[in-house]
Amino acid sequence: MPDATNDKYHMLRPRTNGLLQLLLCIFLVFSLLSVTSCSGGSRNNDTGTEQTTAGGGEYGPGGDGVTGGADAEEDDSPDDAYATMPANAYSPEIQTQLETFIDIAEQLPLDDIPSAAALLKAYRELAFDGPVNDELFFKYEEHMQFICEGLNSVYEEEPPDDGTINDATENGFLYIEENEYTAYFILRPDFLKYTFAESVSAKVQAFLNLLTKHYDFRNGYDFIENETLMITLDQLAEMIVDWENYIRVYPDVTNRSDIEQNLDFYLKIYIGSIQIENSGFYILAGTDENGETLYKLMDEPRQSYMKFIENYSDSAACPLIAELYQIYSDNNFLYSIDVENFFKAYGLAYDII
Repeated sequence: MPDATNDKYHMLRPRTNGLLQLLLCIFLVFSLLSVTSCSGGSRNNDTGTEQTTAGGGEYGPGGDGVTGGADAEEDDSPDDAYATMPANAYSPEIQTQLETFIDIAEQLPLDDIPSAAALLKAYRELAFDGPVNDELFFKYEEHMQFICEGLNSVYEEEPPDDGTINDATENGFLYIEENEYTAYFILRPDFLKYTFAESVSAKVQAFLNLLTKHYDFRNGYDFIENETLMITLDQLAEMIVDWENYIRVYPDVTNRSDIEQNLDFYLKIYIGSIQIENSGFYILAGTDENGETLYKLMDEPRQSYMKFIENYSDSAACPLIAELYQIYSDNNFLYSIDVENFFKAYGLAYDII
């Protein structure tokens, strides 16, 4: 099985250093439940056809498998008008706002804490009254990512002192100290939520709320640290469903492609087509008649898949997880070529990271 040591977007994390490249902006493998309890459709094993789930997601050869979800309400708030407006439709006022911010950002070194403070100052000076600053927020966040990369480059060889770390925390960063790799900074979703929620649309507020909720799952850690997944599989399942629901309610959100990339990554970790070294899915189960080592699915993924099938029946991922669970169940929960073929059939075979 492949190893995955990288986090490919939890959306606010460009991490680069000499030992590890993390993919940016932005997915560990179920007996008592019937697999037919998932509503909305499944892959037809006899015909090879795919069916679309009630939530709108599709899994199958060529399908992206990420658009769907359940139990969320549409929000037609008028302040959402700017959230998905194409750039050429911006009013001259908004175009000037963005151009001025970019001009300010381009004058900054983007590799120190004062630059982060300057970006926030520029945002506050340029922000309009009322929640109509979505594009300005995403420009701010983009440049904060650049600063994060710059900081990680500056402190790759020698770690920052306590004063620098404290200043970084106050300006929206979190310092992650790993044993396996060079320490690094990430952006803090809670900082973004509490600093910007009142100046953006309901659509972006919902985005920031989810980022902060999932950040809280990690209790001050990164998504993956020291080759270990820092949340439970049940929490990862909740993240998958949360993002499915979000893009169902807001299908035209500006950063949808980033969300979909991360949904794909989370799902691959959850089903085990990407393996994280210290968060394995399998235990040794002896050898077969040919002397080949046997691997058995551990209790945590098995129980989590059962809960997913029971609790998230409207999820776009539910038929997929139910089918995978059935494959395991039919093989006494041993890893088999059927699992690998399943990943390939649905376009979820592991990535080489």
